[in-house]
Amino acid sequence: MENTNRVVLSCPKDSYVSLQHIDKIYDNGVQAVFDFNLDIKKHEFIVFVGPSGCGKSTTLRMIAGLENITSGHLFIDGEYVNDVTPKDRNIAMVFQSYALYPHMSVYDNLAYSLKINKIPTKILLKEDKAKIASIEGELNYVYKQFRKINKEKDELNKLSNQKENSIRDLESIKDQKKAEKLQKEIAKLDKKLVNINEVDDEYEHLNKKVDEFSNLLQEAKENAHYEMHIDEAHCNELEKAIEFARSNGNEVHAKELEVALNKAQTTEVPVTKLKHLSKNEINLRVHEAARILQIEEYLDRKPKALSGGQRQRVALGRAIVRHAKVFLMDEPLSNLDAKLRVQMRSEIVRLHNDLNATTIYVTHDQTEAMTMATRIVIMKLGHIQQIGTPSEIYRNPANLFVAGFIGSPAMNFFNADYKDGILTFEDKTKIKLPDAVINGKFIPSKVILGVRPEDIHPGDGEHAREFPESIIELKVKVAELLGSEYFIHSDFNGKNLIAKIEANKPIAVDEKIKVCFNLRKIHLFDIETEKCIF
Repeated sequence: MENTNRVVLSCPKDSYVSLQHIDKIYDNGVQAVFDFNLDIKKHEFIVFVGPSGCGKSTTLRMIAGLENITSGHLFIDGEYVNDVTPKDRNIAMVFQSYALYPHMSVYDNLAYSLKINKIPTKILLKEDKAKIASIEGELNYVYKQFRKINKEKDELNKLSNQKENSIRDLESIKDQKKAEKLQKEIAKLDKKLVNINEVDDEYEHLNKKVDEFSNLLQEAKENAHYEMHIDEAHCNELEKAIEFARSNGNEVHAKELEVALNKAQTTEVPVTKLKHLSKNEINLRVHEAARILQIEEYLDRKPKALSGGQRQRVALGRAIVRHAKVFLMDEPLSNLDAKLRVQMRSEIVRLHNDLNATTIYVTHDQTEAMTMATRIVIMKLGHIQQIGTPSEIYRNPANLFVAGFIGSPAMNFFNADYKDGILTFEDKTKIKLPDAVINGKFIPSKVILGVRPEDIHPGDGEHAREFPESIIELKVKVAELLGSEYFIHSDFNGKNLIAKIEANKPIAVDEKIKVCFNLRKIHLFDIETEKCIF
């Protein structure tokens, strides 16, 4: 696309990342993404979710610049970036694999991208530059001491764990000689651990000093003054855009650009230059990220000496140190075990909130999407199926696919005939729908009933009294006890039905039980279009 065209396009004012009519067609003719439209506000946590091959990772890679956009327009922070290289988009990406350099320490892994890249930097006035450099020097000295004490703390923690293991082993050893040998080893460990409390106190003291100098540095940067100028290059770009808009008969947009040009010609902005970060700045960013991620004590370790969760934190740290506009995450938790995934989910959300970041996250796991997202984008075969908050998508699915994809266990679906407010199933079971549920909506004669397992209740409770017409009898095929509740599997209308029932009393296989549907929370879908009726 020609450079003169790029500035004519416009990004919605409240949108931080804007994808407009994005298509992706590969060289072999396969189309992976169809007419993708999404406006993302600043500080949102957006999750792309869908089955394998739905186009979610391809869309993320187009935002990153790792895949070319076949057609459509992409804006980041108001800038048209279709023709901007990945390194110049000011985005940070975390991949499924940790992609750490095995021969480098954690510190060097975090610092590497900062050392090799030049970054647009505002030019400080001399007085403010000296003041900030002085505070950075003090803070770096404290960080040096902090790193030293962290290393010592890490070694003492290893010895402390070794001692605990030895004490446990001692309790089970019956051989007297082996027991005496182990007691001597414990005594040696005690001597090495004699100053552990002093190290902990020094750690807390340095932690406070870091906070003190960090606050001073932040205050100095907020009050700093920069070299200012009129941005002639931006003015020239706007003039070309006005000329191009008028040549295409777009007078409304031309006038909008004239207002922007007038502002640009009369408003001074800070002078920026592409510069390598100073060693002080790199050191500060690395230690700041390490503190946020609680990996300070691992800065001198190599990746092979870290657990899976620690390696993922380092991968996240490499994104944090860049101070990027947008964080892109492509299934970053899929290599972790189930327990660690739950822990890292909450950590990523906490991090997003602490950094005030704008995050786009890709996953195939609907639980991750529901627990992490501000808004969810559900995709299937390259098409957006629905965009909404987790609550909106759960309560009001747009179609059969969304309803079945979101929720665990998945929604139950049963074909039925509809006439005069009555659903008739293939096994001749009938359920009358309340007038308040139908609410004057047009319902075709052939429908699919959708009911979530959590909306199926015991046949003798309050829901049964409210909706006695929905009580049905089931024969239990499988009863999965999960502590406080059962997942009951049984046959209904020739299909498997799953109900989530409170475990108030034991339920046995082959037992016959009565359940009822909460008719206020059921969904009906058009059998032909698969769209949700209500």
